[in-house]
Amino acid sequence: MKIRCPSCDAEIAIEADQRVLICPYCGTPIIVEKSGTLILERIIPDLSREAALDTYRGFFPDGKIGDIKLEYIPYYRLEKNSDVIFIPGKMGLPPSFKYHKPQGDRVTLTENFPAPEISLTKALELAKLEKVENASVIYTPFYTDRERNIYIDGVTGKVVKEPVVEGKSSRDHLVFLAYLVAGLLAIAIPVTWLRIALPLGISFIPLLRRKLG
Repeated sequence: MKIRCPSCDAEIAIEADQRVLICPYCGTPIIVEKSGTLILERIIPDLSREAALDTYRGFFPDGKIGDIKLEYIPYYRLEKNSDVIFIPGKMGLPPSFKYHKPQGDRVTLTENFPAPEISLTKALELAKLEKVENASVIYTPFYTDRERNIYIDGVTGKVVKEPVVEGKSSRDHLVFLAYLVAGLLAIAIPVTWLRIALPLGISFIPLLRRKLG
């Protein structure tokens, strides 16, 4: 089969199952989709690993942090009517990624990064678009610790997904459970003063636990 390079418009013969290639005429990395061919680019990270670690430590004052690594996550960059929409090309990311807009200087991709897990057709569907004027795949840098589920933008330093801090979740569940029990007791107890005093007493337990640490 034959495709056209989205950069130099040269006609290129490829294998039917070939998805990622480099244009033999202009050297542009290309990804082949059913909906068309796209240029592959990479954003240059501005944030140092040390700066990312400082941000990471801010969530864990006790200093007990894991290791972070630089990871590139693909985004589809879709242009239509001067508007630009970014759609994450990787599956299993936290929901906050769909609101994140990659920033930074872009260069032609020279590394052998894996192709997006989501197709261009699916990206257009998620963006609620049928066609676009321009489309490309941009690999965006993040400092990540997948065990603690933290993602820090490698350009802006913005925390796209905060880590789950141990203990916080269990305290929140305790508060919810205490108020639930208080509400049920208020309905079940027939004596008026007990219906008021007992639920109020239970509801203050989580607050006291927080103050005591």
